[in-house]
Amino acid sequence: MKLFIYTPSCNKGEFYKKMGKFFAERIYRSRLPYLVNSPATTWVVIEKDSQIIGFGSFEETNRGIEIGDIYTIKKDTELWEIIANQMLNLIQKLNPSLIYTAIEKEKDYEYFIEQRFFIKRESKKYVFLEKKGVDERDEIAK
Repeated sequence: MKLFIYTPSCNKGEFYKKMGKFFAERIYRSRLPYLVNSPATTWVVIEKDSQIIGFGSFEETNRGIEIGDIYTIKKDTELWEIIANQMLNLIQKLNPSLIYTAIEKEKDYEYFIEQRFFIKRESKKYVFLEKKGVDERDEIAK
């Protein structure tokens, strides 16, 4: 497995060469309707045998850092956690005042609670989680 980090200043041609199908192909657009890239998005991408097998993103906003979807091709929990841990380690280095995300109910909830996120609010379909800042007491990616 190879891990790639694409920061906002990365070569966009290289990024889209690897990730373009996830933004363009109908099968992925239906699975990932909220997948977007912006000038402030950082991506963690994992490749195996020249194929992307998982990725996740986060974006610096005026409010703090928003964690986007984490996606694995074969719904691999271990791979999902590798991506999430890598993202949280990168976020920790940015020393944000707030980290937040929205996840589908029942999905990935326990992971974020273990990482000391709390429920800000809930809707019928989503749980909105937040974490105030990050410090050296956090034990991400044990």
